[in-house]
Amino acid sequence: MVNDVETCPHVKLQSSFLESYHKICAQIYARNNLRRCCRVCRKSNKRTLHCLECEFTGCLWDEHFEQHVKESNHLFGADLKNSHLYCYSCKDYVYHPRLEMLRIKVQNIRNWQNKHKRLPDRYEQTISLNPYEKYPSICSTAGLRGIQNLGATCFMSVILQSTLHNPLLRNLFLSGFHTSENCKRSSCMTCAIDNMFASIYASKEKTSFYGPTVILNLMWKLSKSLSGYSQQDGHEFLVYLLDQMHSESGGDNSFPCNCPIHKIFSGSMKNVITCCECKTKKVATDPLMEVSLDLHESSIQGCLERYISPEQIQYTCSNCNAKVATKQLFFDKLPPTLCLQLKRFEQNSFAMSTKVDKLITYPMLLKMQYNFNQDSVDYQLYAIVCHKGTLDTGHYIAYTLFQDHWYLLDDTTITVVPESEVMKTQAYLLFYHEKNLVYDDEHVERK
Repeated sequence: MVNDVETCPHVKLQSSFLESYHKICAQIYARNNLRRCCRVCRKSNKRTLHCLECEFTGCLWDEHFEQHVKESNHLFGADLKNSHLYCYSCKDYVYHPRLEMLRIKVQNIRNWQNKHKRLPDRYEQTISLNPYEKYPSICSTAGLRGIQNLGATCFMSVILQSTLHNPLLRNLFLSGFHTSENCKRSSCMTCAIDNMFASIYASKEKTSFYGPTVILNLMWKLSKSLSGYSQQDGHEFLVYLLDQMHSESGGDNSFPCNCPIHKIFSGSMKNVITCCECKTKKVATDPLMEVSLDLHESSIQGCLERYISPEQIQYTCSNCNAKVATKQLFFDKLPPTLCLQLKRFEQNSFAMSTKVDKLITYPMLLKMQYNFNQDSVDYQLYAIVCHKGTLDTGHYIAYTLFQDHWYLLDDTTITVVPESEVMKTQAYLLFYHEKNLVYDDEHVERK
């Protein structure tokens, strides 16, 4: 997201520019008298922009708007889903406090109209077009930015926030391990993530939210299951993102994999089956990228203990042919980044999907003492993903630890919150990093 006039020199806050943007915003929120589909392909289910200087509407992804820009030299378009301004020259959504204040005012007026079935008195006077009117700047800093919701994409935003605040990934990308300048792929998610890190950590000036348009476009191209504007699962996007970066950074199907992504997120489990008669053991080692926990206990520690507790299974022993054995999991190698998924979505006895709203307590500092061969590992909680609402109409938010303070990240809105509030959330995903990692702006190493 381009954050101010200096980084987008194409924005000129003249009266005609403001009037055009105001007019299109009003039409978008009024949802009438406006072409909703692309003029070229006639499709309305894609990211469509309305030109600020004429009546053209065109797809962003299919480059129909780009074709219009080249023919007309009209650089700006308003997104027909949310009225955010897009600059073709910058290849990004543009933020400016004056424009954002104008957009929010129009949105509030239309919301008021929808509620009261009429416009407020002196409607035209409620929106001043004075370009010199001053508004408070957005308070943000390098590394802490909201992410624009591009239409039911909050599931993606919260995972990107957890990625941005992972100290290992942060230092990996900021060290230049993968850059678009050196990548030969035409469609590369790792390049897009690298550009996101560069954009968000590049400046310590006050900035605004980030628009993940390239990441969304690539996700739609590379993953059919995650394409479109329907409700998606944040955990599914996390699995997809890690797997995509794994393959793009030289990873393969070997175990253990030595790619940078697996070095950060991967560990291993021991699966031990013991015959109840002769005590013969069969041990298998399996990869570990996350721990998915049933919510039968009231705390994360209890859920983890249940996860590794022995269970009786039907099993034919190769030594004595007995039919009963016990199966138990052990953490063999714990990863530097530990991801815990709380199984909040399940199927009931009628094969219908339901959501489990049970409150599970979790610690800021987690000691993993359940491992197989190594010493215990201390973990620091650094990010939480929560799902609010129902399965069909839910919304994702995230909490992240940044410079010793906790922040609630709700799309583009950032709010500092006390630790006590963080501890009461209904977590869906918990992200911990190994506490004995020493890291600064340039290095990550173990004590």
